[in-house]
Amino acid sequence: MPIETRTTDGLLEGQFIRFFTSYAMYFNKRHKRNGNLFTRPFKRVEIENDGHLLHGVYYIHANPVKHKTRKEFFTYPWSSYQILLSEEPTRLARTEVLQWFDGRDGFIKYHREAFENDKDDIEYFFE
Repeated sequence: MPIETRTTDGLLEGQFIRFFTSYAMYFNKRHKRNGNLFTRPFKRVEIENDGHLLHGVYYIHANPVKHKTRKEFFTYPWSSYQILLSEEPTRLARTEVLQWFDGRDGFIKYHREAFENDKDDIEYFFE
């Protein structure tokens, strides 16, 4: 079943710009400095299909491995991976995200298989 497509028309991008601008102004004022705080922009990739979206969710969860803070991410305490699998109240769209993977078991299976396949090159899909 195709995942519902939503158009934001730059809404998210504008929110990030406002957030980072506000934070830079706060930081500069607090530390009596001026200029850019963020010299390298974060990487953005357009999600073109359902498979790309699923791998994007996995890619976010695999960040602790990419940045070498963990050898695996399944038990990383600050990840939405654990929150999506829990029954704890959350503001995340848990039901919707799990449906993208055909349920909780599919979510776990996708992440485990992607992790086994991507161990050596966690970013391959987005390059």
